[in-house]
Amino acid sequence: KPIRSDFAIWSARITYRSNDINSSYSSVKNGTDRLVAFLKKSGFDDAEVVRGALSTKKLYAQTTGKEITREDTFRTIAGYDVTQSVEVRSGKVDKVDEISRTSTELLGQGIALESDPPQYLYTKISEVKREILGSAAEDAFRRARQVAEKSGASVGKLRGVRMSPLQITSAFSSEISSEGQNDTSSIDKAITAIVTATFEVK
Repeated sequence: KPIRSDFAIWSARITYRSNDINSSYSSVKNGTDRLVAFLKKSGFDDAEVVRGALSTKKLYAQTTGKEITREDTFRTIAGYDVTQSVEVRSGKVDKVDEISRTSTELLGQGIALESDPPQYLYTKISEVKREILGSAAEDAFRRARQVAEKSGASVGKLRGVRMSPLQITSAFSSEISSEGQNDTSSIDKAITAIVTATFEVK
């Protein structure tokens, strides 16, 4: 069954390095503010744009020519890496796809942006699973009846139904896994399952 992603997540980070922590923080704040402004201009509202906590990493001067010992514990701090993440979580799937590509224009503005490929999700799996199960059971009954009629028998009650792990793949993909798959790299997907139905035969 073909399905189309109805929710997307895009993650990005702004990182600056400086020998002054205040300078690093100011640069990150400025870069993050400009990224958030870009996202809002692109059509996302406050609830869809989430700023992560700041993270700071100390950069120590190299101790060339000697190994670090207990006496060398207090190493000189040479600088700081300050990073802040921004995440878009939205049902505007096509817009997320668009900003994942157009956000690179911020690099040309001097913003130290790094980003991950978007994750495209489908949130109505349980509904589709019930639909597939129902359709497959009906199809299995028709097939079983055809086979039974040819041998002079008839099909009785449904005794059991078993569904294999769902295979959610990119559209037109033929990949399968015994443990199931959940593709998050494609907007358009296909969901496949093998359903085994057991009937009584009279």
